[in-house]
Amino acid sequence: HELYLKRLIAAGYDKVYTIGRYFRNEGIDRSHHPEFSMVETMTAYENYEYNMNLIEDMFRHVAVTAFGRTEFNVRGHVIDFSRPWRRVAMADAVQAKTGVDFRACQTAEEANARLAALGINEPQPSVCESLVRAFEVTVEPELIQPTLVFGHPVEISPLAKPMAEDPRFAERFEIFIAGMECGDNWSEQNDPVHLLETWRRAYRAEERDQGK
Repeated sequence: HELYLKRLIAAGYDKVYTIGRYFRNEGIDRSHHPEFSMVETMTAYENYEYNMNLIEDMFRHVAVTAFGRTEFNVRGHVIDFSRPWRRVAMADAVQAKTGVDFRACQTAEEANARLAALGINEPQPSVCESLVRAFEVTVEPELIQPTLVFGHPVEISPLAKPMAEDPRFAERFEIFIAGMECGDNWSEQNDPVHLLETWRRAYRAEERDQGK
């Protein structure tokens, strides 16, 4: 679906979307299934901050229009879509919860030591991936009311543009409701040279993991 949306954007249709069935040959767990339905949007001349506003407005509009209310019981929590959604950088959320600023770590070894001190004995290959694991364990389960978490490490965001103020992190956000990830969005990387280099680094890391 994505390629057809991009063709429309290139053809001059500035705002397009699709609602369709998807299959991804990926892992499966309690919150991810390889076959699913998804709303996918693409907008020219905008960035991830525009999409944050779009997502928040869309959830509220669907709640009111389809259900006539803005409060829902989700996994035992009363979720209120009428209030402004919290927006927080991933590194800031982890620092507020744990007191650890992974942005200050210089090496993977240092970051993994911080993880171990938090009781997370799962060594990660980089500083930023240590940040992500700390977020998943300490912060994500407590994101009950609708929250937009942005600023993901570029290592796990190869299709997104790096932030101008700190290129270690991407112009990407995820939606969290009742402790679950409920969506993903980013500013599309449209620099082909940078995108090629990002993919090359990702493939080299995978080959190292496989002993190639």
